Amino acid sequence: KTILQELFRASINNSNSYPNMVMMKFKDSAYNVSAQKPQTGHPTMYDMVEIDDHVISNALVEQARIEQSLLIEDSEEARKLIIGHAPRHVFNAWTLAGDDVRERASYSNNPDRYNKGYFRDDPSQVIAE
Repeated sequence: KTILQELFRASINNSNSYPNMVMMKFKDSAYNVSAQKPQTGHPTMYDMVEIDDHVISNALVEQARIEQSLLIEDSEEARKLIIGHAPRHVFNAWTLAGDDVRERASYSNNPDRYNKGYFRDDPSQVIAE
């Protein structure tokens, strides 16, 4: 990592801004994720994607926890299952609406529905509330 940072520093005019780097130990085969997969009856991202390159698969497991990310169509069902008491080995759930539901937080694409409007275009409306 240090060598890469030095190379970037030299080529980016001594800037401290570097591209994102994924650092992980190399393994010559795909991880066995069967022990980390949740038993909820819902598919995980890992179940739904076909990855031919084990290095890519391992990176997605390490960086995005795809073996612990559920896919649940209904946002309300996902929230009931996860918020406050996520089942064992569940990191989050993605819904058909694009919501990212986690045990202590929920991120929705619908600003009026779940985040109480904190990301509205007009901040004066939030301040007034």
